[in-house]
Amino acid sequence: MGAASFEATTEVNTDNHTVLLFNINVTNTYFPGQVPATTPQFDQLFRSFVPLTLNASLARLVAYMPKPQSVKTVNLGNDPPFILLVTRPAILLGVDGEPVLSEIPKTDSKFVVNTPNTLDNDPLDQKIRTCAGSPASHGHGQPLHRRRFLPVNSQMATKQFMSQMYQFAQS
Repeated sequence: MGAASFEATTEVNTDNHTVLLFNINVTNTYFPGQVPATTPQFDQLFRSFVPLTLNASLARLVAYMPKPQSVKTVNLGNDPPFILLVTRPAILLGVDGEPVLSEIPKTDSKFVVNTPNTLDNDPLDQKIRTCAGSPASHGHGQPLHRRRFLPVNSQMATKQFMSQMYQFAQS
């Protein structure tokens, strides 16, 4: 009985799940049960039997490959999501992060840019409101308030905008 270490060039065939080993170079042999004086003879005999090429099972070679002692893990965010309980009819509006406000031209009001929903900021009470007619929340724990009517300056801006759109459509 004995053991040998070798190096070889490999070519993997994933379709057949085989590995072709070629340019095989025996780097070391070990025969523990033999007299040390006969070890070179066994080494020479073993090297004479080593084939030029060898086909081996891919699964068998992978099974003999050293595996890392510990596997790196990814730190997962397992924190539960924010849960908002509302006991009356409501809609949840998506806002990408904290609300980003932009001025509405020719008014004192502002609107929320980072949402596909129609949300604006009332300059009098600094509350974000939706024109959907229902109370809502943007998911950050602060409620959005229902707007029953547009401020006077917003109504005027809306009329001007609609007038300009009508004129544009007519041209």
